Amino acid sequence: MTLRQFGNENFEGLAHLWAQTLPNKYRVSAELLRQNTVDSGFMVDQASFCADDKGQVSGWVVVKNSGCGLYPGPEPTWFHINSLVFSDPEEGQQLLNAALKAMRELGATKVFYGQDLRHFWPGVCDGGEGIATLLEANGFSIGTRNIDLENDLATYTPPSNAFDKVGDASFRPCTPEDIPLLDEFLEREFPRRWRYEVNWKIEQEGTPSDVYGCFIDGKCEGFASTQRQGHKRPICGAVWNLDLGENWGALGPIGVSEQIRGRGLGGAMLASGLLGLKCHGVRKCIIDWTTLEEFYGKHGFKANRVYIPYTLEL
Repeated sequence: MTLRQFGNENFEGLAHLWAQTLPNKYRVSAELLRQNTVDSGFMVDQASFCADDKGQVSGWVVVKNSGCGLYPGPEPTWFHINSLVFSDPEEGQQLLNAALKAMRELGATKVFYGQDLRHFWPGVCDGGEGIATLLEANGFSIGTRNIDLENDLATYTPPSNAFDKVGDASFRPCTPEDIPLLDEFLEREFPRRWRYEVNWKIEQEGTPSDVYGCFIDGKCEGFASTQRQGHKRPICGAVWNLDLGENWGALGPIGVSEQIRGRGLGGAMLASGLLGLKCHGVRKCIIDWTTLEEFYGKHGFKANRVYIPYTLEL
């Protein structure tokens, strides 16, 4: 077995290998593997490697940068392990050693497992115990548990009090004319990753109509980003669309402005986005990377995936 730089791979083969090493609910398409690695614009070539066993890829590690410069955020010396796939612990250790050595040479000060832009997960998934064991053996620290939640929207109805306190707030899909209002809100309230991801998705899909907004007195004060079958670039929880099945949907990120929190408008914003997805025929819907199981549970969502974050200070 030899290591070589990760690059123009047979992604059909990689997707098959991925499916052999992780639970079925985490399977992904070859196209998505390519999109979230070499085509993402964030892959660090010097720190991404394949394990080659007589011409066949038996494992790989992909490292990505923090995306610093796209939005105010982490130091440029933060890196992310986007994916780490291996056939045995020795191979995994060799891949991790090579990636960490390269990251140190590039001046890395902190390494995250997952949490990258165009990520698959916010941490090691349930079923990834071999990865967890490897990271812990190499000094990675454990963070707070995160979950993805799912619900079948075929029978979804909001809680009876979901819209009781909306007052003069209105909730609707955004129009092209709303883009400046939406962006002003995101820059004011969520100026980092969420603003970047929402604007990127609008650009990719060519319409803001999959973003639901909360409007009060001519200003945007809340949003819920949604995705569904047919979207060109699935991100966030939508990466698990193969498991979600036909007519899949995803909601998130979602948030309201600080000045209107505590009025119940977050629940109304959530209900509006979910009703919108239901009207588009969405069945199984995912809300990803959260700790708010009780909040989403009021809308029928239950945990289906669990992640444990891992970080390493270099």
